[in-house]
Amino acid sequence: MAHIKKEQSVDLTYPQRVLQIGVQAPHNTIPQPARAGKAPALNSEDSIMRVLKDTAEGVAKVVQGQATILRKLEALQDRQDAMLQELPIIQQEQAPLIQTVGRLEEGMRRLEHRLDAIHPEVRGIRPDSPHHITSPSEQNRIARLINRRAKRDNTVLEPFYGFNGQLIPDFPRTLGDTKRLNSLDLTILLLYLGLPASGSFAVRKARFLNYVGLVYLG
Repeated sequence: MAHIKKEQSVDLTYPQRVLQIGVQAPHNTIPQPARAGKAPALNSEDSIMRVLKDTAEGVAKVVQGQATILRKLEALQDRQDAMLQELPIIQQEQAPLIQTVGRLEEGMRRLEHRLDAIHPEVRGIRPDSPHHITSPSEQNRIARLINRRAKRDNTVLEPFYGFNGQLIPDFPRTLGDTKRLNSLDLTILLLYLGLPASGSFAVRKARFLNYVGLVYLG
């Protein structure tokens, strides 16, 4: 059985303090089993530094975003200020435009009254009258002027003459009838009028309506 020697201490005397040096007997000492120690603790200082670094980066991004928003708000404010400065000029230029529109509307109303008065006179012209219109193109020109007053779907339209000098069969009777024309109807009417029948439905419809004095509204 191995003997365990106790540590011997040797006192070395120095001025003002004593150093004790432990001397352990070599070789014949039974090694003591190592005890399971605890896992080394994380360096709390490093963890705190990482948290502070992440926080600082997040704050920097927030500050950068706020700066961007402030710049955009300033730009919008500058635009608003510029618009407010130009508003009196716009209002000043708008006044004569409104007056011009009013005069145009009044002129259109007078023209409609004249057309309403001309319409029965045109219908009442006798074939033997010296004012009788014999040319289909002239008759179509008058019909175009009369049709310009059509605004409601039940407004009766003045029919047109075809290239053969005869009234076009199945010509739309009212403004509402023109809105219900299909592709085949448009093609036939355009051919009677001597107009191109090519293009999309919208293009052909606009071509027909404009020719007969109506406004194409899509």
